[in-house]
Amino acid sequence: MSSSTTSSPLLESQTPQPLAVSQIERVVSPTPSAKKRFSALQRIKKLGGKLKKSKAEPIPEHPAEQNLPPVGEVVEQESAEEKQDTVVEELDISDPPEPATLAQRLRALITSLPKSGSEPPPIKSDPPPLDADGRPIPPPGAVRIKDPKLIELLSDPEFMNGPDGRVTVFEALDALDAPKYHKPTSSDDSPGEPDGQPGDDDVQSQGDVMMYAPLHPTDESEVQLAKSKIIEVPLTRLDTFRQSRWNFLWSVTVGLVKSQPPQTKLVQKWVPSTTKISFQAMWWGYRMYLPPPVLAALSEDEAEVVKIANTITAALTWFLSHVSAASVPPPLLPAFLLLQKLGPYAGYIGTFIAWIWGTVKNADQGLGVVLTATWVLPVALIPSAIKPATPPDTPATTPDTPPIQPPATEPPTTTPSGDPGPPVATPTSPDAEPIPAIPPPSL
Repeated sequence: MSSSTTSSPLLESQTPQPLAVSQIERVVSPTPSAKKRFSALQRIKKLGGKLKKSKAEPIPEHPAEQNLPPVGEVVEQESAEEKQDTVVEELDISDPPEPATLAQRLRALITSLPKSGSEPPPIKSDPPPLDADGRPIPPPGAVRIKDPKLIELLSDPEFMNGPDGRVTVFEALDALDAPKYHKPTSSDDSPGEPDGQPGDDDVQSQGDVMMYAPLHPTDESEVQLAKSKIIEVPLTRLDTFRQSRWNFLWSVTVGLVKSQPPQTKLVQKWVPSTTKISFQAMWWGYRMYLPPPVLAALSEDEAEVVKIANTITAALTWFLSHVSAASVPPPLLPAFLLLQKLGPYAGYIGTFIAWIWGTVKNADQGLGVVLTATWVLPVALIPSAIKPATPPDTPATTPDTPPIQPPATEPPTTTPSGDPGPPVATPTSPDAEPIPAIPPPSL
């Protein structure tokens, strides 16, 4: 790895190279802004092993003992758009923070992100530039924060997934209410914008949406809205407080005493496909579900890393170019617009997943793997095992969901935002191999 020592180095624009090329020329700006961005970006590209030009690296017998090296320097190309998208320089959080505390801080950051418009951003499927060791370099604008500590936490699978039996950061985010969206008017160019002042024109967003797409699309392939179920779950403390407050106001106004508030509520759960890739967008981030058939197809005959990257990139590109707002029910439009944010990162996501493929395979416990990231750091995908589903008490298919033939066995389900039901991304089996630990990068 070389470093810049001259007084006036030129910032060179790098044309994305084919994945087979393992070295590219890199020039790093010595300005304070570049150095600060370098230390921040360096922390997000450390999930997995070295990207190889031919065969994927074998999975170690004891992945927990594998130390994954930090990445090298990155090309500094900070634009006005990147500066505008940056939310915060540093965040005052404890070390380590409680999942619920971090989730609340992330919610504040996410609601301050630039708002999504009705027009989708351009889809960029070209492979990203690679550093000298073959590691993908994040595209401009992918890092929405410059807090090295927060970037390190959001890139750490052990911290984000949490230990067995404890609430994870992702579960804590799921338990929070989605931001409110005001009803669009005739002058609006988008279905809704975040609104911090509740009122009569406010409607609560459903918070998430899930869609299916094939790994190898054909001319007859279509994007499908995911199947969903209505189940009964315990009330959160916030739900109980709201119900109690309404009961009090009702009794004072009408002079009646309402019965005790119900201890459960009906919520919707999305059901990931057991044969296709499932893309889920929440108000706080997104998930990609890779069921066993998809994992097997990508790992067939020890597939080359380049082939894995190209296949995932092609599937994601096809999905984003074939899904439209017209196919989404109006209550799900805010979440759908968030899903379109993945367009500029399609090429990077495919390459990144291929780069950490050994880690992805190690996370599987038989039902597939889910990769999760937040909107403040959408290029830091955290792999974890898909959990088995808990049989719902009152299953039902929603009216907006196209009928799908149920599989022979009950597929796993996922909890939409606001549902404190079973978590999605935490390994449960005590005999399962943990995801490889990632040491803090050296600055």
